[in-house]
Parts: sequence; C-alpha cells; structure tokens
Amino acid sequence: MEVKVLYSPGKMVWTTRNFTISGSARLGLLDDLITDAKKYGMVYTPDPKPEAGHFFRSDHFSFAKRGVPAISFGSGDDWVDGGTKAGEAAERDYTAKRYHQPGDEWQASWPFTGIARDLQLLYTVGDQLANSQQWPDWSRDSEFRAARDATAAERK
Repeated sequence: MEVKVLYSPGKMVWTTRNFTISGSARLGLLDDLITDAKKYGMVYTPDPKPEAGHFFRSDHFSFAKRGVPAISFGSGDDWVDGGTKAGEAAERDYTAKRYHQPGDEWQASWPFTGIARDLQLLYTVGDQLANSQQWPDWSRDSEFRAARDATAAERK
C-alpha cells in the first residue's frame, strides 16, 4: 500500500473533523479509511478541487496506471478549533504566502496534534491490511481496475 501524506499547515498540523483524498479514486482503501475514520470522530469529504488534477499529477499516478491502488490522504478543512472558516483561511494564507516560497518552512508554534491523529488513522488502516489476507483493489468501475485484474495471478 502506498500512502502519500501531503503536508501543509492548513491540512496537517491542526486537528480536523474531516479528511480528504486527491481526486475521486474509487478503491477499497478509501472505504477502509471512511470506516476507520469514524473511530477518530472524522468523516470523509470529497476532494474540494478535483479540477486541479492533483491525483493525475501525483508521484503515485505511475502506480495507479499499472493497477496498483494508490491514494493521497489529506486532512480536511473543518478544524476542531475554528471550523471550516479557520481551515479554509489557513489554506488560502498558506497557498498565497508560503507554498513553494521561502516562507514554506516549519514553525515552532505548530501543535501537530492533527498529524498525530491522522497518522493513527493511517496506521490503523495499514495494520489491518497487513494482517489480513486482503489485497487492496480498485472499485469495479475504476479506470485502473483492468490493469489490476491483469496481474491477479501474480498475487498469492
């Protein structure tokens, strides 16, 4: 399982009530995340900017094209402290003032409570998968399913 955690202050540092993924991938890993997120008081929110094409521009798209299930997890924008107003404002500020700019660096004031909780969720999903006989798979209607099915005999 390849899980890519994208970092930005508005998405990872502060604790949120939701999470998202890049794009609209249809796969079992998302179903697992949605189920397990409930244990952490989180809900899934679809990619707020699918038109940006982040999934198709991601590092793991090469895996997806070959049928390997891939997902980009990101904390949502509904902050426990401040709601969506605070989360969206922080994302706008980060994108405008820091993203790929000199100010895009660690800040000692960041609490990192959100990333710790998000990593617990990702660990839970990964641990369950690693200790099962289940192989990650794409949904039946996914454009990547045929490539995955072509390699089914290679998995034991």
